[in-house]
Amino acid sequence: MGWNCPTCGIQNEMSKMVCSCGYKASIESDLMEIAKESEINKSAAEGDNPNFLLALISFFIPLIGFILGIVFVSKAKEHDKTTGSVCLIASVVGFIVGYFWLMSIYSEYHYCPVITQIASIA
Repeated sequence: MGWNCPTCGIQNEMSKMVCSCGYKASIESDLMEIAKESEINKSAAEGDNPNFLLALISFFIPLIGFILGIVFVSKAKEHDKTTGSVCLIASVVGFIVGYFWLMSIYSEYHYCPVITQIASIA
């Protein structure tokens, strides 16, 4: 593995400290470039996608998802805010789906006007 010259872009060997274009590489510039690349890789590793497990928990246990969403939305990082928004949305959707699922089970034994109105439309 070598280093890329910031002036001309040619990849040089690690043992070679001077590029063919005349650029002199220093340890400090190499360390700065490596640190910059690792920061880019770290932000890509964190991912732009929110945590799937938290969204799944938020869907199946809406109260915990709502609490997690509020906690994550209040944090400073953009990734955490996105995760919080996804948790809030998943908890609301989970609550709505769970409500209609329970009402459909309950309506088998008792009269439920909401379910019968939805069934009559379909």
